Amino acid sequence: MTRDKDLARQLALVSRWRELAEQRLEYLNELYESGRWRRYHTEQAFVDNVRDAKRAVEAWRKLEPLTGSRVADVDGLLRYADLQPVANVSTELLPSVGI
Repeated sequence: MTRDKDLARQLALVSRWRELAEQRLEYLNELYESGRWRRYHTEQAFVDNVRDAKRAVEAWRKLEPLTGSRVADVDGLLRYADLQPVANVSTELLPSVGI
């Protein structure tokens, strides 16, 4: 029973952090679409910020348990995260910002 409560708490935590990462990426997208990003960032800093935000979203999505018949394995959640350093993120993940 305690394990079930711990599992629910950990899954809710992962879900909330994923939502926050997605909100950050949406905010950066809005900055880009409106052109306001130029007020706050240099081009390189903005690209780095978007790259980092996309990496965070991908990481939190990988940490979420698979849905369906598979039971979430909290002890093994980290094996789903294949985290790469920002320097190794391909440029195809970046939005087209005219750079």
